[in-house]
Amino acid sequence: MVEKKLYRVVSRIDGFPYGGRYFDGIEVVWFYSERREMPPINYNEVIENYKERREKEDINKIESYIDELFVSYEASRLKKYLDQHFKDTVTEIREVDSFPDNSDVIPLKDVPIGGGIDFYLLWKEDKYPLSFKVEGIFDIRPVWRKTAQKQWKIDLTLNDLDLYELPSLTIGDRSIYVLDSGKIGGDFLVVTLNEETEEFLKSKGFRLEEIPGKIYKLYFQQDDKT
Repeated sequence: MVEKKLYRVVSRIDGFPYGGRYFDGIEVVWFYSERREMPPINYNEVIENYKERREKEDINKIESYIDELFVSYEASRLKKYLDQHFKDTVTEIREVDSFPDNSDVIPLKDVPIGGGIDFYLLWKEDKYPLSFKVEGIFDIRPVWRKTAQKQWKIDLTLNDLDLYELPSLTIGDRSIYVLDSGKIGGDFLVVTLNEETEEFLKSKGFRLEEIPGKIYKLYFQQDDKT
């Protein structure tokens, strides 16, 4: 029987900063990101046949998964800081009542990032008050697609680039997003890119700048382009 309880801390944040924009409704799962001197709970209590298994197989990933969870006072302090740090956020402390038994489990810190999945390094914030390092993992893609859909009809009327001319980027799979309707032509984020597409966009007078996550920001070479 597990006597000591562990917790997961999850936030839903509005005005979440990413890629030079702010998004609403982003879910961030927070985790203890540094190596612990002592595990938050005795592994024997939550990993069946722990000693025998450790002698026969590598169960470091299971241990790392458990180490990323929070004990009660850590979760409470983290929630208090998050409530103060983010203006519009709802943070929940969720008790974890089951633990992985499969040695193939992936700790959050080992999840591959890119294409909208990324880490938020909370411990790097100015005046970070906690004595332990916390990071969060989030997926921007569902909210990004929803945002693009809402603005699509308006932004297309301001854009002088015919999206149907693009050899590999189409409206249908939403590989290209219009982000800024305040300027003729707008700003775009391209989430897929090949040499043919790159040459085409450059011929149209666009310059490409790669930003984290293999996403490319496009903007006109000259601001007065019509």
